Amino acid sequence: MREDDADYWALRPFLRKPIAELYEAAALLDSGVGAHLAEDRDRAAADFLAANSSAVRDYIESMWGKSSLWPDQKHYLRRRAITDLSAPTPAARGQKVAPATKRAVVDRDGFQCRYCALPVVPDTVRKKLAVEYPHQVGWGSTNASQHAAFQALWLQYDHVVPLSGGGTNEPENIVVSCAACNFMKWDYHLAELGLLDPRERQPVATSWDGLSRLLGGPAKCPL
Repeated sequence: MREDDADYWALRPFLRKPIAELYEAAALLDSGVGAHLAEDRDRAAADFLAANSSAVRDYIESMWGKSSLWPDQKHYLRRRAITDLSAPTPAARGQKVAPATKRAVVDRDGFQCRYCALPVVPDTVRKKLAVEYPHQVGWGSTNASQHAAFQALWLQYDHVVPLSGGGTNEPENIVVSCAACNFMKWDYHLAELGLLDPRERQPVATSWDGLSRLLGGPAKCPL
């Protein structure tokens, strides 16, 4: 997309609209956790396996896979040259978000990506299920060996103003994000990507609990 295109400077809420299969996968994970808690391990295993779909895998790979295989990635990113950004502060990169801050952010945002509104799941839930169902909830060292739905719905914490560009680790600068939105936003400013500020929209209110009931509910789920 070029600077003289009509919508080049138009702002958007997310880098790519979630596909229907992501919500279907979330429903399968929800059903699987329900079955597990009801001690129906066969149904739980079947649901977790079904959620690991090729459509969800393709969605994820289109966001962060090899650009030679996904030539429209640059359209999702649509990076723009902005001249008046804060000076970078590379030393800030890698600073950890404190557990108390994570809890405050989730209490505010719920288990929903503030960019694309996709339901998200804490990695502590996935780790427990990977132990319980190692063949259905695989999590290897490569993208292809990781369960597609748990990868796509992975709860992460995005710094709206990146740490490398003057942002802070305060809750006011952090939002709940899915893995794809967090990864693709990276260390860029919203203006560089043509993104609306997610903090200007109210968090999505739903009954989705991030599957935290597996670990005793939202208040007890490690984040």
